[in-house]
Amino acid sequence: MRQMYSLILSVPVLPLLFLCEILMTHQLLLIKDVSVVLPHKILFTGFNAHIYKGNKIALIGRNGSGKTTLLDILQDRQEPSEGKIYTSDGTTFGYVPQIIE
Repeated sequence: MRQMYSLILSVPVLPLLFLCEILMTHQLLLIKDVSVVLPHKILFTGFNAHIYKGNKIALIGRNGSGKTTLLDILQDRQEPSEGKIYTSDGTTFGYVPQIIE
């Protein structure tokens, strides 16, 4: 693993997507500098997270802080104002909405 890391650093031009694919080998999800800015409110800026296989996570925050918005972004139901989401092949999201129709 260490040799691969030093090889990545020695390559002068490495496409970001390829770099993320290499780094994602042990990650299910990489959230990089995600921001959501609405016309009347900034929900969050510069959010970063690495989620690995077997991790258990919780989203905790005040009402209106962007928890559901982040889940919508992860499911491609909404686009972030800035940033990128990278997922490993085969990663799926399960989600129960607040209001079931």
